Amino acid sequence: MQRFLKHGVPALIALSTVLWAAENLYFMKHASARATKVCAEKDAKFSALFDGPNSYYWCLRRVEAGGKP
Repeated sequence: MQRFLKHGVPALIALSTVLWAAENLYFMKHASARATKVCAEKDAKFSALFDGPNSYYWCLRRVEAGGKP
């Protein structure tokens, strides 16, 4: 158990981080042109600075789902 806690848990954390980043990049690359345009305009505004580091990604998610940016 100690070995798993020492080596396995950090490996799982690193793996999940890499998978999350890959999913983000894949989704951003394959987003529709409409969602990309709407979110790029929103991201250009000053208020987007306060939405966090993944604001563009989450904007794409909302617009692709049919919501507002």
